[in-house]
Amino acid sequence: MHIHDLRGALVLAAHVPPATTGPELHALAPGIHTIEVRDQQGPIHGALWMKN
Repeated sequence: MHIHDLRGALVLAAHVPPATTGPELHALAPGIHTIEVRDQQGPIHGALWMKN
């Protein structure tokens, strides 16, 4: 797993706290490989890439 510029909340189907770990995210959304990272205003700052 590679994390680039992770500064906001992770946006999935529901809000996930920024401190959520890769394995926890994978358990929540096993089919998701790219998760947008946004701040409260909405712009994307980076992406969290998950590999199976």
